[in-house]
Amino acid sequence: MGYLVIYLPIILIIIAQGFPASSSSHHDPKSEVESLDESPEASEEGKENKFFKTSEVAEETTWQKFVKFVKDWVSTFKLGFAFTSKPGMNLFMRFNTRENFSNIGPGTYNVSESFKAVTSKIFSRKGYGGLIRTTCVTHTEDYPAPNEYNISNLFTKIKETKYPFSSTVKRNMFNINTNPGPGVYQIPTSFNRRTMFEDDFGRGVRMRLPVEIKCCKRNLDICDICNQKPIGDYWHLNNRKFLCRPCMINERRKSAKYKIEKLKNYRKIRDCSWIHSHEGTDAKIWLMHPKIIQSWAQKEAYMCSYIND
Repeated sequence: MGYLVIYLPIILIIIAQGFPASSSSHHDPKSEVESLDESPEASEEGKENKFFKTSEVAEETTWQKFVKFVKDWVSTFKLGFAFTSKPGMNLFMRFNTRENFSNIGPGTYNVSESFKAVTSKIFSRKGYGGLIRTTCVTHTEDYPAPNEYNISNLFTKIKETKYPFSSTVKRNMFNINTNPGPGVYQIPTSFNRRTMFEDDFGRGVRMRLPVEIKCCKRNLDICDICNQKPIGDYWHLNNRKFLCRPCMINERRKSAKYKIEKLKNYRKIRDCSWIHSHEGTDAKIWLMHPKIIQSWAQKEAYMCSYIND
């Protein structure tokens, strides 16, 4: 219906312009008079008396009246290329111009009608927007108001204990670290970080082992303090006096039988039973490969340059 209202006046104008009055079957004496006036053969008398036949012109035909009515009716519409607004105007400008809407302004509204329109708007009780859910929103949690709380019942009186946390154990507030810092260490002597070698005057150079290895048929060494056979590494003095590891550590701490100066003369020694077995003879039965023994001895010699036994 809206398209019909817009395009109907345009169609009527085209029809009116395409079918002039001369194409009708009725004889129009007025057109005859205008054609005579425009001919070059018209005399000056005829030009002076141009409308000498106007009184004799017949009345307008029904088609001419219809065309005039259509033109007057179309002129009442503000049509321009089938649009009701001026060019260069957006949608907001079309609805807010005085030319199209004469009642725009603060003083032109009807207060009673406008207030009713605002208060009677239709809205959804489920939400807003096109993607709202259809289910009703339910509020299951109900809390009392701030002034409805009974504060006296919230806090119960607790019996105070005699000691904090019901415990009389003495607590250390601060743990003091007695270890010296990185810059407090004092190194009185410098260590030789190189692996030591021995030269046998033409027989070749060999690495000095940090522990002497005692190779014998049967080890009969006994500790002078505990009178037990040493297990593992132990110390000797000229291969006559022997001290096992526990007794040497105890003597270094307490100095019960020997003084520190005398203990410095002891040398560390090790039995050969972990390398090979003699079985009471001079022959040897290797318990591990010689290359493994050599690699293990090199690592021990390197570590002994950093650790002072």
